[in-house]
Amino acid sequence: MRIKRISPVIFLLGSLLCAACSPAGGNESVVNGASTVESSNAPNKTLESVIQVRYVSSSDSANMTIRNPEIIKSYTTLESWGEPSRLSVSEAGIAIEQSAQHAAEGNEAGVLVEYEVASDVSPAEIEIVLEKSDLNKARMTIMDVSGPDPVVLEDYEHENTSQANDFNRTRLAVAVGVSVPAAAAQEIPAGTGETSSIIFYHGSILTMNSNKPIAQAVWIENDTIRAVGEQDEVFAMADEDAIKIDLGGRTLMPGFIDSHTHSFNNIWRDDFEAGQQFLLAHGITTSAELFVKDDLIQDFLSFNDSGQLRMRISLYPLRVDNCGEDLGEWYWPDYPVSREDGALLQIPGIKIISDGGSCNRPARSYPYPDGSLGDLYLDAQTLAGLIEQAQEHGYQVAIHGLGDRAITVNLDALEIVIAGGENSFHHRLEHNTLLSEDMFARYSEVNPVTVIFGFFPACTFESGKFVEQPAQYQQMEWAWRPLIEANPDVHFAWHSDSPWVGQPEPMTHIYGFVTRREMREDGSFCEPPAWATDDLLSVEEALPMMTIGSAYALRRDHEIGSIEPGKLADLIILSANPLEAETEDILDIQVLMSMVGGEVKHCLDENMELCP
Repeated sequence: MRIKRISPVIFLLGSLLCAACSPAGGNESVVNGASTVESSNAPNKTLESVIQVRYVSSSDSANMTIRNPEIIKSYTTLESWGEPSRLSVSEAGIAIEQSAQHAAEGNEAGVLVEYEVASDVSPAEIEIVLEKSDLNKARMTIMDVSGPDPVVLEDYEHENTSQANDFNRTRLAVAVGVSVPAAAAQEIPAGTGETSSIIFYHGSILTMNSNKPIAQAVWIENDTIRAVGEQDEVFAMADEDAIKIDLGGRTLMPGFIDSHTHSFNNIWRDDFEAGQQFLLAHGITTSAELFVKDDLIQDFLSFNDSGQLRMRISLYPLRVDNCGEDLGEWYWPDYPVSREDGALLQIPGIKIISDGGSCNRPARSYPYPDGSLGDLYLDAQTLAGLIEQAQEHGYQVAIHGLGDRAITVNLDALEIVIAGGENSFHHRLEHNTLLSEDMFARYSEVNPVTVIFGFFPACTFESGKFVEQPAQYQQMEWAWRPLIEANPDVHFAWHSDSPWVGQPEPMTHIYGFVTRREMREDGSFCEPPAWATDDLLSVEEALPMMTIGSAYALRRDHEIGSIEPGKLADLIILSANPLEAETEDILDIQVLMSMVGGEVKHCLDENMELCP
């Protein structure tokens, strides 16, 4: 499915979890009455047992997935009731859906299914994942009816959750072939996805570690990556009982890190949950907000304290705003630097805007049609003073600069502060969209973390909304290729700047890096202007900026951004390898699973086998 561009004003979101979709795999049977279906799985097994599953839901969508359907020999739908809009049964589980109005009225829909279990071990263990929407409840009862007296193996009620659009997943292990309820049945609470030891193998593993860019297997334990390397080596190091996830040739890589966005502030201001669901579904496991005032901090603190935050967020309080007003140190000492390892919510630095953009015009060295040079808010000495003041309290500084005149001031100010030393605070220059040729070498001299766009607004240029630059200045626009080639040792990072330039969809930014084309709503493409086509980057150059480079920009490269032993297990699984995909297929790559700290936070329903 191609991901289309989203409106910069509002995202029209459906259910990202697809909790009402059919269970993965199996030969789906839409239930209209009692029926028996033979599974394609081999029937010749040591253990043969019969269980009945009664699944009742008052939610608008509920899903019971059997993660090891190979042990199901056949299934029979004995009974169904209620008025579901959709009810499906297979050897891989049960899905029930009814209208939201019907569910809101407290109506139930349910089904009774008999499964014949065949296994070469006794007792056999059925691995079950339950998912449902946030509305109302669902209940699953499993009984072993093989003997003269039915035995209840599991009776689980899936409670309503405290927030809308909750991931709301529960995993159960139910033993079959014993005469008492399975003592080993293990419940993992909804929303945590917690497991202790996992191995991913048999896929393309892109580590973003330049010393070992490709691996065959990864072992994680709790929230931490323990081993990365050859498959035999990793298997030998891991626990014998580690869950083994066969990637089936798919791609595992670090989660994407958006180092500069305004999405929660401008799109999801009233619904953080919808925001993090969207980002996790697109493989973004860490995001940074860079127009932050007191109310946004308070709301994120409450969201995190309530246990609802499920991805990593960095907040940058605003010192100088987009119209040039110095807001003072309002954030000190109430919101000091917070950079605790492993934390979901951090405040690493502050934001300073040095020229126009969303308010006023970028400050450039040549005139606009009316003779103006744009709006420059600070001189180098004043800006250097603000940076030094921030450093005294431990803050990193992210400095907005669009026009070449402002970017020159930003470089001058950092040069004053760093004074030939190390940029130990990882001070950042944002955007860097207008650069003269003599400015390129200065980046190596000053060594700022340099944050650039992946998405290219080809449709905006095509429409004429941007005033076309005089021919002699066109090569100064978005000049990534000469900037990168002139500065091999500078740290580059990616940002979406959503919703003002691009949207928080990493595949559109990878595609933008390598083509500078933009998809219209109808699926056709806007082509970049001729002057922009000599600055294309490769996927090999883009991916590190979107992972380890952005982690460096957030001062978190020691714990996220690459797959290395000791780092946090913030990982995603992709349907295809971006390094190998044809350019026009990049937009079709899907995120099948997103994991934060070793816990699954997003999983496409049809790929449950990839989600431990």
